[in-house]
Amino acid sequence: MREHLMNKTGVHKTILVVEDDPAISEVLIYAFQDAEHYHYHIMLATDSYEALKLLEGVRPALCLLDYNLPGMNGIQLYDTIHNRQGLEQVRALLMSANLPEEEMEKRHIEGIHKPFDLDVLLEDVERILM
Repeated sequence: MREHLMNKTGVHKTILVVEDDPAISEVLIYAFQDAEHYHYHIMLATDSYEALKLLEGVRPALCLLDYNLPGMNGIQLYDTIHNRQGLEQVRALLMSANLPEEEMEKRHIEGIHKPFDLDVLLEDVERILM
């Protein structure tokens, strides 16, 4: 678990990134750090259980979830998060090469296909958080 604070203006929103691939995690952290007009507090978990532990004391503005996680997949993690008191309204963006479109539609979850363009990802995050 790592936390990264991007806060040039004193304003930040918390994003929980749940990604088990270290290379993708590093790219995501770099992308958020490099995006000067974005101001986010990034929390990183490598699996669903670590994510749930982090959420015990935090209400993120967005969960950026890999679909293929060890333990439970991104949809199951989303459902678990949304069943917790105080987290029912947390938004999510699912990442995968094979997005489960039907399950996402049922839950009104947005997705981005891997591999993705980092600029598109950052634009999606900004749009979701508006």
